[in-house]
Amino acid sequence: IIATHNHVLADTDITAHAEIHALRQACQAEKSLFLEGAHVATTCEPCPMCMAALHWARVDTVYYGASIADAGKAGFNELDLSAQQLLQLGHSPIKLVNGIREGDCQALFTEWRQTNPVVY
Repeated sequence: IIATHNHVLADTDITAHAEIHALRQACQAEKSLFLEGAHVATTCEPCPMCMAALHWARVDTVYYGASIADAGKAGFNELDLSAQQLLQLGHSPIKLVNGIREGDCQALFTEWRQTNPVVY
């Protein structure tokens, strides 16, 4: 099991999303590019970059709380493309389970905005 968080600001790397860090660590731990059967839980619906990486890693299921629209409402620069839309366009077999502790996850955006002046 890998637990990590977003490193965008700490690493000054716009691609350093939590999902990317988790995939890197999990693949290294498993000594494999592929994570068939893996389940990933995220605070927010993965962005298109992260969904593509999850697809390439052959993850089975992604669980998330807040939606990509919630991230956009909080000021983050999100594409108007949901994970489900991306998976349908790309014919990906990944299963999505949304709404996991949704209110708690949405509250994290409010907390972030109160303590961090930078959204990306």
